[in-house]
Amino acid sequence: MHRHAGKLLIAIGVGHAIVGLVLFRQPLAAIVGDGVLNTVRDQLDRQAAFWFLLMSPLCVALGQVVDRAIERGDQGTLGIVGWNLLAIGVVGAAMMPLSGFWFVIAVAPLVLRAERRSNAVAA
Repeated sequence: MHRHAGKLLIAIGVGHAIVGLVLFRQPLAAIVGDGVLNTVRDQLDRQAAFWFLLMSPLCVALGQVVDRAIERGDQGTLGIVGWNLLAIGVVGAAMMPLSGFWFVIAVAPLVLRAERRSNAVAA
């Protein structure tokens, strides 16, 4: 299962985008209607939509990094990503219990397990 940690992060990113497009359809439509450039400014609903959706490509990119690190047996990268995911997930879930941070907490041990496996292979 640890081999799928990167794919799970990618799935979290895609899911986050889908949820964001549904939850923020009105502010996103307003952003598009206003021409996208310089349309977020100080409008809180648009800011929330932007920051929420920004996490989607970051999760996808992080999933790709994890996939590559697993392929290469890069235990340093896997350790950094795994521990950071765990910290972000715990803090995020503590502050926002009704959120997707629980998915991040669930993936973190898989990344850390991949780190230990690559360490065992290297030894």
